[in-house]
Amino acid sequence: MALPPRITTRQTFLVALILSAVCSLLVSSTVIFLKDKQEQNMLIFKRANVLKAAGFQVKGSQVNQLFEQRIELRYFTLETGEYVDAPKDPQFDSVDAAKNPEFSQPIDPSKDLARIKRRSAVSEVYFLRSDDENSPKINRVILPVRGKGLWSTMKGFMALDPESFDVLGLSFYSHAETPGLGGEIDNPKWLNTWPGKKIYNAKGQVALKVL
Repeated sequence: MALPPRITTRQTFLVALILSAVCSLLVSSTVIFLKDKQEQNMLIFKRANVLKAAGFQVKGSQVNQLFEQRIELRYFTLETGEYVDAPKDPQFDSVDAAKNPEFSQPIDPSKDLARIKRRSAVSEVYFLRSDDENSPKINRVILPVRGKGLWSTMKGFMALDPESFDVLGLSFYSHAETPGLGGEIDNPKWLNTWPGKKIYNAKGQVALKVL
């Protein structure tokens, strides 16, 4: 009975190399082919959290439908508060822009309570309008918020009353905090403690602080 041919070390490494190359090609191809789908899902997830801060709990196809019906997206400069044209990048995000020195500016360390170091020169603002077409009143102003946790930068949205600027809602869409500790920012009980908090005191000074 003949013995099976001996597999050499060289052949073993060659097979491993071929398998690695094939797997890398498959993974890379999948990422490329699904890129548009991933970006679309990320946009839906972000919009869902804008709506969540505004008091809506919607999923799937309802997200884009409600967002496009009720939400108006505009941009403004943080330096002057004036509205500006929409950025050329349709996927513009003020958090990402803050990482680019060309589109951001440093924050005075004495005022950087959230420890984010830099802020984008331009930021998004979302307006929730009433569903009455004859009277498109603004019911909510939703602003992006972020701050440093223990392990990550926590990113979310805060909804404010357009007249009193009291907090009406809060949601987070990105963080890497420890479940049961920093991850409690996702706990509905904790999020429900925010509505009613005041941004300004009777003297017009900022009263909402990071502790």
